[in-house]
Amino acid sequence: MKNLTTAIIFFGFILSLNAQITKVKYLMSYDTAHCEYLVSLYIEEGQINSTIDRVLFNSQFSVVSAEDVNLTISRTYHPMIGPNGTTPIRYEIAPPTVTPVNCSSQKFHRIYPIITPTAYFPEGLKAGDTLALFSIKSDKGTARCGFDIRLYENGVDPDASDPNMQGNDFSNGFTMGSPTQLYNGNLPQVGSPGPVMTGLDFDLAQNLTLTPHFAPRSCSGTNNYAWTGPQGFSSVNQGVFIANFQPDHQGYYQLQAYNKEGCKRDYTIPVFYGNQATNDTALCPGSALVLSGVPAEINGIPGSWQAVGNSPGELIAMNGGKALLKIDDQAAPGKYNYQYTVDNKSYEITIEVNSIPSTPLSFCPICEGDTLALPNPPAMTWQTDYNPLVFDSYDVVKIIGVGRAAAVKSGTALLQLKNDTTGCISRSLPVKVLSSKVSLVGNSSTICVNSTFQFLPSTGGTWTSDNPSVATINNSGVATAIAEGEVTFTYRPVVPVCGMQLHSPVITVIGNSGVAFTGPSSICIGGTTTLSPTSGGTWVSANSGVATVNNQGLVTGVAAGTATFSFTNNSNGCTSFLQTPVIVDSASNIQVDVPLRICIGQAIPLHASVQGKWTSSVDIVSITGPIPYILGMETGYTDLIFTPSEGVCKSPIIVKDFEVIWYPIASIEIPFLCENEIGKATVVCKYPGYWESLTPTVCSIDTDGNIKCISPGEAYVMFTEGVTGCASQPSGPITFSPVPTAEILSNDTVCVGEEIFLTASTNGVWVSSNTQVVKMNNQGVGTTLKEGLSDIYFQSVPFRCNSDTFLISVLPSDSCEIKKYYTYCTVFADLNQDGVFTPPLEFVLPNAAINFSGINTTYFTDENGNANIKLDSGQYTFTVSMPYGLWQENPVIKTLTVNQDKDLLIGFIPQTGLTSAFANQTTDFLRCNRYTKIYSTTTNTGTSLINGTMTVKLDERVYIRNISPSPLEKTDSTISWDISQLLPGQKLKTSFEAFVPNPSSNNDSLRFAIQVKDDNDSSLFQNNFAHLIRCSYDPNDLQVRPDRIGEDNLTLRTEALTYQVRFQNTGNDTAFYVRIDDVLHKDIDRRSLMLIDASHKGRMILCSNDTLCYIMDTIQLVDDKTNYEASQGYVVFTAKTKFDIAEGTVVPNQAHIFFDANAPVITNAVKNTIVTSLPCPDNALTQDGPWLVATEGGNQYTWIDCSNDQILEVSDAPLYKPNQNGSYRVAVKGDYCTVESACIPFVVNSVTEIKEEILVYPTLFNEKINIRSKASPITMIITGYSGNTYTKTPVQRNDNDFEVDVSDLGNGIYFMQIITNSGTSTKTMVKIK
Repeated sequence: MKNLTTAIIFFGFILSLNAQITKVKYLMSYDTAHCEYLVSLYIEEGQINSTIDRVLFNSQFSVVSAEDVNLTISRTYHPMIGPNGTTPIRYEIAPPTVTPVNCSSQKFHRIYPIITPTAYFPEGLKAGDTLALFSIKSDKGTARCGFDIRLYENGVDPDASDPNMQGNDFSNGFTMGSPTQLYNGNLPQVGSPGPVMTGLDFDLAQNLTLTPHFAPRSCSGTNNYAWTGPQGFSSVNQGVFIANFQPDHQGYYQLQAYNKEGCKRDYTIPVFYGNQATNDTALCPGSALVLSGVPAEINGIPGSWQAVGNSPGELIAMNGGKALLKIDDQAAPGKYNYQYTVDNKSYEITIEVNSIPSTPLSFCPICEGDTLALPNPPAMTWQTDYNPLVFDSYDVVKIIGVGRAAAVKSGTALLQLKNDTTGCISRSLPVKVLSSKVSLVGNSSTICVNSTFQFLPSTGGTWTSDNPSVATINNSGVATAIAEGEVTFTYRPVVPVCGMQLHSPVITVIGNSGVAFTGPSSICIGGTTTLSPTSGGTWVSANSGVATVNNQGLVTGVAAGTATFSFTNNSNGCTSFLQTPVIVDSASNIQVDVPLRICIGQAIPLHASVQGKWTSSVDIVSITGPIPYILGMETGYTDLIFTPSEGVCKSPIIVKDFEVIWYPIASIEIPFLCENEIGKATVVCKYPGYWESLTPTVCSIDTDGNIKCISPGEAYVMFTEGVTGCASQPSGPITFSPVPTAEILSNDTVCVGEEIFLTASTNGVWVSSNTQVVKMNNQGVGTTLKEGLSDIYFQSVPFRCNSDTFLISVLPSDSCEIKKYYTYCTVFADLNQDGVFTPPLEFVLPNAAINFSGINTTYFTDENGNANIKLDSGQYTFTVSMPYGLWQENPVIKTLTVNQDKDLLIGFIPQTGLTSAFANQTTDFLRCNRYTKIYSTTTNTGTSLINGTMTVKLDERVYIRNISPSPLEKTDSTISWDISQLLPGQKLKTSFEAFVPNPSSNNDSLRFAIQVKDDNDSSLFQNNFAHLIRCSYDPNDLQVRPDRIGEDNLTLRTEALTYQVRFQNTGNDTAFYVRIDDVLHKDIDRRSLMLIDASHKGRMILCSNDTLCYIMDTIQLVDDKTNYEASQGYVVFTAKTKFDIAEGTVVPNQAHIFFDANAPVITNAVKNTIVTSLPCPDNALTQDGPWLVATEGGNQYTWIDCSNDQILEVSDAPLYKPNQNGSYRVAVKGDYCTVESACIPFVVNSVTEIKEEILVYPTLFNEKINIRSKASPITMIITGYSGNTYTKTPVQRNDNDFEVDVSDLGNGIYFMQIITNSGTSTKTMVKIK
């Protein structure tokens, strides 16, 4: 072996030491990151104890590949050069490689380490460690899932004693720490993992959706898929979608995923309504199974799977009590237990992993027509494998009996061994079938001189010609015709397994015509020259725009340039090519087009009016290419010389002092710009030029480099020199952000110790210019600390753009001219009209709106009728309005002097007789397959006490639990609560939990109804509520009622708009401050605003005339990971539109939700279109022949006999066919209302209806209608819903078949009347293009 000298130097020193590592194995694995083969060292026994133990003495690594594969060392990892080195040693593939004479499908390679200088393994290496040594790159991609190359097996593969190995020893060996041999065999090879499923989306409701996800791999390319399942199901898509899934489709679905690396992986997925429990079963290494537990959940708690002890593969959790079990390719055979647990109940199943059948290392090639003897283990069967992404191997080899395979045609086939008991299949082994004959590609035995032609096989042997003067051939089977005559070729295989030699058919070579110039090869435009031959064939110019030629060989110059010619002999069809081109030059002066200068790195074309060559006097430029391009290399000056081509007879042209300069270098001074800021760009250049913006929609730049941005985004600018056209590299990015908007909600002059309040439009921080005077927090609250001035502004993050500045003046607390005092307002029902609040005889009024003159804020009383308002000292006029009830005075307007904290009582005197109520229903997010809380609230909106009931009608699909408070009555379909002594403005709030089912359609909703009655059983309120079922959802949303069908959401001007804002903390910590901002439309009547319900205590104010705010500054809302239910909340308020709002006005709405100092979460937008009345369908009804026809546009038609008001039929179509004379009407149900037509008389058609059957088809027709009848049809009368009538004449095709052309009809429903000699027949049909 190599480096024997190194071994001898160490020998005397080593003999006295004992190597501490005593056994090693080699491991080959497929590196999917680099698409190559990794060779590693596995320490089987011992450990490194000293420096000498780390020294590599020598080793040999041998690998076996297919015979046509070439290998290279790609990467090296260990050992390192020197005891503390970081550079790995080199490895070399040592010659020779050997292909055994008796098995030409294999090639043996051996690899040596270069151990000079001395190589050291890492310290601490011990038993159980695996160390990467080097990787091998193949010039052929893997076709067998990373098993195309393998390690040599000592004692199994042929050694030096085998004469076919030509005396070469490829035995593996390894020594380190001493000359003692440590190699103890190979570990099982690890191939590519193939298409590995990383997850599975599983959804089974009305439809089945299976969407597997696979890990991407750079080497394997895109996966291919093959699904099979119950009822003959098959698919080649990655996922499965089965609409209207039926019970007989239930069962086990099999997925085979395969790729261009030759990897296949099988997956088994159970699909059942409800979970079908997985029982004990057996699997093979590399397969996968979806485990299914029963029940899937208990009390809303889902079940889960886990391994009991060791697991042979990865277990991936899925929803619905399922888990994906992926068995490793190298999983050890045996039994493994898995436990399913749900609600503290569990059971176990056993998964048995069977072994993969063992196969030979390889098969030697066989010939076409031969048979291959295969090992025949008991209970096992050989089969062919077919992967169209890898081998076109179909029908190359066929299994013809037990242990025998027949070679059908040349090529490569893949064989697998299957265990008939366990179903486990071995890795595929290639079998190469050699051809027993030679073949000529193209099958033509007559060849022209100077042409080439291909014989097969093209490898594995030598080719000879019996007449080389006529045609030669190389060992790739490519023959070249040289002269006229006949020739035969012989192929001799290197390994004569399919015959000693094979002969081709006789090939006849026919001669080409001799072609040549008989005139000059250079001419001018308009000049001529001649070619030979001048007859017997056809001349063709390859560039007729430069020169033309006729069949007598006369060439005429057309334009400057070159052209070549070919001649085809008419008698034998052989084509000869004139290799020398004709050159056509311009007779005028030569013109060149060259700039004065270029930049370094700039490349531009050089133009001349004739052919020639460009050169440079100084090597500061490079000139290359058939169309010369000049490239600036170094700065300086040079002369450019153009030399015309031979025959042009023109002198060289010299371009003096051509300059190469530096390109301009541009830079940006400020990479971030805020709105209205001006940025600056600078440039270093030699010549003046101009700036341009590469993103003008974001930023512009003027001639002086001043940058102004106009819209958010990133921008780039570039400078171009005007003289040279040289451009700088794009400079940027310049990031632009708009200025945030901010608003002060309190006075800007305050006293020491008072707070100021501000709000902003985006995410960022509040900044005080003098923190000793005012200190700001990120919620917009400032604390005044001492007398002085401070500028307050808001700075956005991350762009640091500043809002407008608010100057805050802080006065001393002992000399403050204007002091602030609390006014504690209580609004109540003044029943005895004395202005004094006397509970319990009198009661408070919530939702009263309070305005003070000079303050742009509206305050609302809370549920206790209170509003605490801090005011500057002074005189105020205040207005208090009630949004509900009937009062002697509304609003109440009074004056108030503020000079101290004081209580303010505002009494409203009720007018008797008004009993009114408003009910609303609010939900948490309706997520399918779980219980969700639903709140129902009744508010007294009159001025009288309410005694009665609130009844909720339930959706028939829900299950109910946890009703609060206890109901008055509960049935399967309703829940009723008692309303007792409900005061004006007060509310009754109830709740229950409903189990939400899977949606039956995309927009499926749960539907409830609420009715409020007084104790006289008179209805005070009644409405329906629909809540959309969501299996996934946006946790922050806005809903509005009314919410009617259609995008316009038509709303009566008399109806109140009820808005519900739902929110959830999806962050990773508690939110201590939550605020809802809702910008109100200008046509919302602010006086009608009323808080209906809220999940958390807060205060509602009108921050300005446009923005309604609900502030929860003590909420402490936990995040959804800590407590999902407690992380949610909602706010519900109602308002009316102004009485004079224009017809058709669209009232949009959208809410902003602030969590602490974060940027607001913006909800979805909603809208209502205000109308005076809702549209109803037309109620016209007419008779058309034997049919009653209503106007189209209704959703449902109810047909009624006017003589007895009996309902005859309910249909979706506007057609009804009475069977007797009478009077009839129809009720048409529309989107918003149902209308009835007038009663009309009907007379049965006098034409006799044909008793015998007439077949009219298809019912859904397109261009033609077919009629089959023994009675000949004379006419077809076609009537559309719109009333249009068409008369058609059927065309007879044979005895009983007729055809009608209806291509001129538009899409829609038609009434067909077929009139024959025997009577009529009628049918309703639909045209669909």
